Amino acid sequence: MKKFNDYVPRITRGLRKEFPNLSDMSIAAILGNLAHESGGFEKLQEISPLVKGSRGGYGWAQWTGPRRRDFEAWASRRKLPVSSFEANFGFLVHELKTSEAASIPAVRKGTDLSSKVIAFEKAYERAGIKHYSSRIKWASKALDLIQKMPAKSEAKVRETAAAGTIAGGVVVTTNADTASTTLGTAADALIGSGSDWAVNVGAVLKLIGLAIVLGGVAWFAYSRWKNRDVSDGLE
Repeated sequence: MKKFNDYVPRITRGLRKEFPNLSDMSIAAILGNLAHESGGFEKLQEISPLVKGSRGGYGWAQWTGPRRRDFEAWASRRKLPVSSFEANFGFLVHELKTSEAASIPAVRKGTDLSSKVIAFEKAYERAGIKHYSSRIKWASKALDLIQKMPAKSEAKVRETAAAGTIAGGVVVTTNADTASTTLGTAADALIGSGSDWAVNVGAVLKLIGLAIVLGGVAWFAYSRWKNRDVSDGLE
């Protein structure tokens, strides 16, 4: 389980970046399939190939036949060991953006974790023996780990605040399954930390100055209106 516990957050962060529209549940469904195929990312070579005399599957997804050869060639061109995290994650993303791109909308259509696991298996893995109960168990474990990570919306807020980007004092973030508007982060983004404090203080002072100007204009307009009423009454 050590490699599984280490890899789930790393793969999750990578898939969030490469496929922003994927929900965390969809990512867990993908991870559940990969973990089932590779024994929690521990066993990359298929133990008992279904096709007698063949090399069997290899890698996180147990790429077999032409897909295994494509994986090995892809890794070789980049001088990556086929057992490495970089090779397996890189080829997974490569397939999901090219030959297996249909797997993304397929997993997104699932309405719960189980249906997403099954949808990804049918679209991407296409295994000879399904073992859905095992895939779903791994996916559930993956989702538990993902839920302990910062949520996608929280991570986006932190990135936005770090970049000093505020729209009308509100930082808005969107998740594939839920849309959330985070209000309290405007103060964090303005206050900031470290070397940005001077810029943030300047922004606050500008806001205060603007408020004073607007207040003065409002008072001037009110005074003119009041004086007009008094003079009208005297006539």
